[in-house]
Amino acid sequence: MSDIATFIPQKPTARTEPNGWGVRGLDTNVIASAPQHTVDGTLLGATAQVRFTASGYRFDYGDGTPARATTVGGNTWAKQGLRAFDPRRPATSIPPRAPSRRRSRSSTAPSSVSTA
Repeated sequence: MSDIATFIPQKPTARTEPNGWGVRGLDTNVIASAPQHTVDGTLLGATAQVRFTASGYRFDYGDGTPARATTVGGNTWAKQGLRAFDPRRPATSIPPRAPSRRRSRSSTAPSSVSTA
């Protein structure tokens, strides 16, 4: 078990539009990213590579809204062909419920871990 514990996936990154802040009554777009990556190490005395691939994302907006699970990490408004604050809500955006200082978090679920 200690051999497997040395293979640790990278943490996902998260950002918001517009640039880390929100406007009361308008959506904030949350975008997470967890690119596929490979970690080198030793497994049972042999050299091994473990590939991590995210299968899903969990968004916790920190405002009491139930966490949301998706299979995509989201995308910028521009890449979705939307203007900022477009009422056509992307899957990972959240409308502010009340003025607050809050911190949103994202996490990933690994779908495949393969060794080479």
